Amino acid sequence: MSFRLVIAMLLLAASLGAQDKPIIKPGAVILDEDYSKPEAAGKWTTVGGHWTIKDGVLMGTVGGRKSPALVYPRRYHDVLLTTRFKLVDNICLIVRFEGWRGAQSVGLVIYRDSILVQKLQARDDTHTEKGKFVDLGRATQKIDAGRWYELTVSIVGDELKASIEGGGSVSVKNPGFDVDHSEVAVVFSGGVGYLSKLKAVVPGQ
Repeated sequence: MSFRLVIAMLLLAASLGAQDKPIIKPGAVILDEDYSKPEAAGKWTTVGGHWTIKDGVLMGTVGGRKSPALVYPRRYHDVLLTTRFKLVDNICLIVRFEGWRGAQSVGLVIYRDSILVQKLQARDDTHTEKGKFVDLGRATQKIDAGRWYELTVSIVGDELKASIEGGGSVSVKNPGFDVDHSEVAVVFSGGVGYLSKLKAVVPGQ
């Protein structure tokens, strides 16, 4: 079983604790964390690796064979997420927006040379194998080790947009994006990574 499929199954299990009704009011806060306090990571569900907080920064490191992965269970539809991240020796950073109760999930995968939008097929999608990841769009973006980057990601209706400070951006439309989501998840695949000031709100005012 592939690492990504294992992570996807863990994230789905963790998402069951999200609330019954989605957060839909424009401007409403889905999550807001600057990691200014050591107990901040307690708001997340840890499904892999080790996480520590120091000086307002969240650090994820590999634990055993598991890459660091965190889940923030919260039900919402559209989302605007901003954060700062830094990769040290990672293969990639993955930000996932898990579909509510088996609906299609979407992930933004940030490699050292590109940004990739990827979806995990919904359970009722009869056109492709269940659990299969499908690449939907990619943009070139160089990510230097040890450097902080600003990341902005939005899902509004059927469109996902993502951009990184310094140039790279990608925009993808897919009808499977226009669903309720049950969580925000962050995975540092293959090494050490850092997050600072992660915030997600419902777009619009």
